[in-house]
Amino acid sequence: MSNLSDVSIPQELISNKNILEAINSLDLELDSPVKITRDVSGRVNSASFYNVDNELYKQIFFDGSIITGIDFYKNDKLSRKDIYDNAGYLISKYLYRKDGSCACEIHYDYDLQHKISAIVKKTLHKDIRVEYSYDCLDRIISRSIYLNKRLLTCQQYGYDVLDRVIKYQDENQKISVNSFGSKNELLSYTITDKIDNEIIVTNHFTAAGYVDTVFTVKGSSSTVKNTSYVDNVMLKQPFSGEDDLDLIISGLCASSTIHVTRPDDVSTKNSINLIDKNIEMRALPISIRKRVLYNIAVKSKV
Repeated sequence: MSNLSDVSIPQELISNKNILEAINSLDLELDSPVKITRDVSGRVNSASFYNVDNELYKQIFFDGSIITGIDFYKNDKLSRKDIYDNAGYLISKYLYRKDGSCACEIHYDYDLQHKISAIVKKTLHKDIRVEYSYDCLDRIISRSIYLNKRLLTCQQYGYDVLDRVIKYQDENQKISVNSFGSKNELLSYTITDKIDNEIIVTNHFTAAGYVDTVFTVKGSSSTVKNTSYVDNVMLKQPFSGEDDLDLIISGLCASSTIHVTRPDDVSTKNSINLIDKNIEMRALPISIRKRVLYNIAVKSKV
């Protein structure tokens, strides 16, 4: 007997169709962990999934060949509800607490090519919206982040012919890659701050690996040995998805305090906390935290 209890629910239309085909092919027995309901025409209306203790943990709802919704349960209580549009694309997600109240809701917008154009996560006091735009090769070229409809930052990306991120810009800085090594090492890049100071970062390597990093400002240099400066962060493309949204929230929101960009004379603490390490590694080329470290290193030589 077929069993769909371990099916991982997809978000793409073709996968939704495959789920329905799999459900229709089930040879169900009376004690099956999957219960199917059908309309008068024999089409599947819903599929309910049960664990070994006969507890309901997932229900999938259909309209014809399209998934319209998925409910997830934990200990017989609704824990999450996913809603799909008439083309089979996820448009809303609701997460519930044990008492049945809604903890947060997430909404997705799509462009004409069905790429995610915006994600919104709403909680009791925070409304985070992230908007994405793409180039003709479906690469993200800008990402705008809003808190309660107030624009926090707009990040822009540029790529080379190998799809590597070689340019980045926000309201604090511009970053451009100068050179790569034969093994795709990040050899040199330039950071230009908001008052047009240029910091040239040069990483040195031998056949054995990383050696050191040199920062140069106005002809003065400072050398450190720290592999965090050569993590190939410039090569990591931004992406659109709920994980990206969660990383942004974890970096921009600390309790009820929102760390936004400040003038250079503001305390280092705010700058360090602006961007979460995971966002930096997966999306941002060089974080404000690193820029502060560059300034500290350079000031000792200038």
